[in-house]
Amino acid sequence: MAEPIELPKIGELLAEKYRVSRLLGSGGMGAVYQAHHEILDKEVAIKLLLPHVAESQVAVTRFLNEAKAVARLSNEHVAAVLDVGMLPNGCAYMVLEYLEGCDLAQTLQARGALPMNEAVEYVIQALEAVAQAHAVGIIHRDLKPANLFLTRRADGLPMIKVLDFGISKATTSDVTTTSTTIGSPAYMSPEQIKSAKHVDPRSDIWSIGVVLYQLLTNEQPFKGEQYGEIFFAVLKGAHTPLSALKPELPSPLSDAVGRCLERDPNRRFQNVGELAEALKDYAFPEAKLCVERIHRMLAIQKGAKEAPADPSSWAPLPAAQQKPEADPQPAIASATKVDPVQGTTPDGPVRRHRAPLYVAGAVGLAAVVGVVLVLGGAFSAPSEAPVPAPQAARPVPKLLPPPPPPAPEVDSSQIVKGAEPPSPGPVDQDQPSAPEAKPSAPLKPDRAAKAQPKPANHAGRAPADDILLDRH
Repeated sequence: MAEPIELPKIGELLAEKYRVSRLLGSGGMGAVYQAHHEILDKEVAIKLLLPHVAESQVAVTRFLNEAKAVARLSNEHVAAVLDVGMLPNGCAYMVLEYLEGCDLAQTLQARGALPMNEAVEYVIQALEAVAQAHAVGIIHRDLKPANLFLTRRADGLPMIKVLDFGISKATTSDVTTTSTTIGSPAYMSPEQIKSAKHVDPRSDIWSIGVVLYQLLTNEQPFKGEQYGEIFFAVLKGAHTPLSALKPELPSPLSDAVGRCLERDPNRRFQNVGELAEALKDYAFPEAKLCVERIHRMLAIQKGAKEAPADPSSWAPLPAAQQKPEADPQPAIASATKVDPVQGTTPDGPVRRHRAPLYVAGAVGLAAVVGVVLVLGGAFSAPSEAPVPAPQAARPVPKLLPPPPPPAPEVDSSQIVKGAEPPSPGPVDQDQPSAPEAKPSAPLKPDRAAKAQPKPANHAGRAPADDILLDRH
């Protein structure tokens, strides 16, 4: 008889190397724990499916697909997967890097609408991760503030990590059926609402447009008290233009957001590179490096698609287009004799090539000029190098006071099997949303001092607006 699937206990050792420290959070589909890697002596986050979910082969398949999807991405803006496997009781687990910070949903709750430069930079950083995902054939399908995690680089500057590829779609995957709607309604594109299986990268561009609209206004463009109302607003309703809510924003920026929210995918930006190019002038200067990397990744993807996969399959050119091969050792005409004194042949005088003499003369003249310049400079007074004008440094966000002590440990046995949150609050989705995080206050740049946020919601929370609906 198979061992029953149970969530781990605090202090338990998983996979002979991960010591469970505490429960970070849980949702309708999974739970995330902070753990200590006993061998490497570092903190990690471990994502597990809840017992009743782990019995579903489809859920396990999607869970493992998330690990495979993230493993294909090597980008600083993607939360890295460190390990994946199955516990002895048959429960799949995933080990991810442990992050400190908070997601952008919590940042909005604490600070309200963000300044233009800050909001656009966060989106461009996210676009870099999305660009690489698109380049390898992965569509995220659940981009929203709760899945964009705000942490820090080693130099203290803010950095966005894209989380939760649990419902991402590989272009060759058939896991999602046409009768399944998955994602977060307020951020889903019209085509994703109609069929989650038949979406392309432009669906992620719609979601990014909704995210940027919300970061700039602290409002969602498509609202509703019930999911059906949100679906109707996305499919048929009209949203308030960004320029009407924020007339002080540059018109090209408002137009770019509006273009992301075109219901016809052909009228949107056709790839994230076009969107990043339209946004780069409204972010901090550092964001332009992200835009350059986005263009390079997409260029590599385009080149890989155009090049034949197997060089041996290249078809030879027609005989009329082939260039004659040069003889590696041209034959010397022995019948033509040259008079070494007169420099003539029976056919006339030999034409001598003077180009080598010209080249030698030019090289010699350049050498003389160089020596004169060096000797002249040795006796001249040293001149002071021009000092570049000082540039305004970007302010480094200040650390907020440390968060209050963590709440008492939650016994994993208290997680109710199969429990469903009330509508329209959190509802089950097909994969646990798991930003791997340590609770902390959101980053707070000097230029945007506002209310201090609540401690970060940890990496195991299921996004409140994620859904998975089977339509039969």
